[in-house]
Amino acid sequence: MINEPSDSQEPKEERNGSPSPKRRIFHFRPPSKIVKRISEPLWMRRGWQRKGDDYRGFYRTQYGSYQGKIVYRYAGKVQFFIINPPACLKDHPHAPCFISKGGGKFEVHFEEKSKTIDDGILAIEQILIDAHERSTPHLD
Repeated sequence: MINEPSDSQEPKEERNGSPSPKRRIFHFRPPSKIVKRISEPLWMRRGWQRKGDDYRGFYRTQYGSYQGKIVYRYAGKVQFFIINPPACLKDHPHAPCFISKGGGKFEVHFEEKSKTIDDGILAIEQILIDAHERSTPHLD
């Protein structure tokens, strides 16, 4: 892509004393790259399966994968569940947000409602990562 020439340079005198014609300077820019937006939602890219208003899949972290279920209710209300979360979660500040429903199933309550299913998945995965990292002893 070529920008407009710059006329900011003053004419310079040639060796014989007469002014030289104006020089035009062109600035070249490399072509812009087009970044294609990912149109598939995160839950689909992560392998969650949808059946009606229910989604089933796994919350994935570098520490392990945990079975989950998401239920889309009326008026945008979404319920998030995790099955058999890791034990390290019990000492995490967000432990009270994981409410036991029996049989190893926990409903995850958010202080602020998740805007999308993808937001909820990412938030739960981040809590799981943080719980593992807080429970792992670090060598200083």
